[in-house]
Amino acid sequence: MSYDLHLLPKRSGVDLLTAARARLEREGEELNPGPPVPEEEARKARLAEALMQLSPQLSAFELTANVRQANPPEPLASEVR
Repeated sequence: MSYDLHLLPKRSGVDLLTAARARLEREGEELNPGPPVPEEEARKARLAEALMQLSPQLSAFELTANVRQANPPEPLASEVR
């Protein structure tokens, strides 16, 4: 089992639920929208390391493009003919 974590910086006057929904809608189903940004990748690595330090049962893994292809989503009932 795995989970996706969507972390957003807390900003004054910004509703986090609204911001999260907007980001998910904007990014859609794309695994990694756009090219990697070194500062963001470094921050994600620091967060992952901190989480693993707090909970040793957690582990990081390399996500490849083949993951989505190996496990395609089931078609929606409206898509089945």
